[in-house]
Amino acid sequence: MSNTVQPGGINPEALLDLVLEQIDSDRAIGDCEALYDFLDIIPREQLIDYLSCTRQDTALEQGIIKESEYTA
Repeated sequence: MSNTVQPGGINPEALLDLVLEQIDSDRAIGDCEALYDFLDIIPREQLIDYLSCTRQDTALEQGIIKESEYTA
């Protein structure tokens, strides 16, 4: 993602940086409820696609995803 400022002076990357900082802060104190609620709205396919090959392998081995969902 680029640091391009959109019309009106909006920098979308700056917002993502703040969201990531909030996620880091929440995880540091063990408060993941809001994060899980946030991730719950993302389609399962996108969550799986986000995983690295190694993590998809682990998910497949642990029965978290099906072979038909494996995209690595």
